[in-house]
Amino acid sequence: MRRLAICLAACAAVLGLIVPAGTANAEPLKVNWGFGAGLQAGLRDWNGSPAGANDWSCRPSAAHPEPVVLVPSTLTSISMDFAALAPYLRNEGYCVFALNYGQDPFVPPGLIGLDDPVASARTVAEFAEKVLATTGAAKLDLIGHSQGGILARYYTEVLGGAPKVRTYLGLGSPYRVDQGFNLVSFAYNLVHLLPNADEIIHRLADRTLGVLDLANGELWNRLNARGGTTAGVNYLTIGSRTDFTIPADTLVFPPVPNAKNLWIQDYCATDATGHFGLAADLTVADLILNQLDPAHPRQPGCRVVLPSP
Repeated sequence: MRRLAICLAACAAVLGLIVPAGTANAEPLKVNWGFGAGLQAGLRDWNGSPAGANDWSCRPSAAHPEPVVLVPSTLTSISMDFAALAPYLRNEGYCVFALNYGQDPFVPPGLIGLDDPVASARTVAEFAEKVLATTGAAKLDLIGHSQGGILARYYTEVLGGAPKVRTYLGLGSPYRVDQGFNLVSFAYNLVHLLPNADEIIHRLADRTLGVLDLANGELWNRLNARGGTTAGVNYLTIGSRTDFTIPADTLVFPPVPNAKNLWIQDYCATDATGHFGLAADLTVADLILNQLDPAHPRQPGCRVVLPSP
């Protein structure tokens, strides 16, 4: 009997019936919601990857065959912006990847998103292609916060990414820029959210910030040349009515069948998350999951969230 038991165990192992140690009851990653928690994570390791992201051995499952690529907002980094969303999606069974882009080495701690947006969009494109090649997936899902959404959509609409993108999700990311949007004032106010803002501005005084090309009309003409969407790609933008950084009317996609526009407060009236807290918000995360997996919708979570930048 002992020999039979040993033989059966060995056969089961060969056939893959025994789960490798440490994978059967893996502990879920800790998720810390909120802008403040993300800021703390960024300050601890600005250029590091958030928990759950950039495991290049991850292979998409049959349930979630598309890997998710996260693209952060101007000035933040993936460790700050996606400290909640990355582990949350990984806990739900997604392969999650994230990148920094357009970093300025002359400004500590290497603030992202200050480069020419077309160059940054090419960085996103190269990263997306690497994810597809490494995972073997045919398509991916793109989630971009603020400028990150613009770059993700530029890859999709202008740089030929549409056939490889299943879903585009923009968090507080404008569909267009109008004359009421003063980008110089916007950039100035963003920098003043940071410690030592005056020193940073002094360092940048003699430099041309490529990010200011986001106000370039030609860039937006290329981006929205065919209406800003492509058939076969699902589009979703999520905004907050307490976001005073990006004008609400610039977030809205045109009325086409494959695009939706959602507002946090329509699902959670007590959630006053501002622009930089969007990627760290529970309600937003659940709305994202419903877009990624519409066959299994859930009631979005709702918490009391005080206004944030």
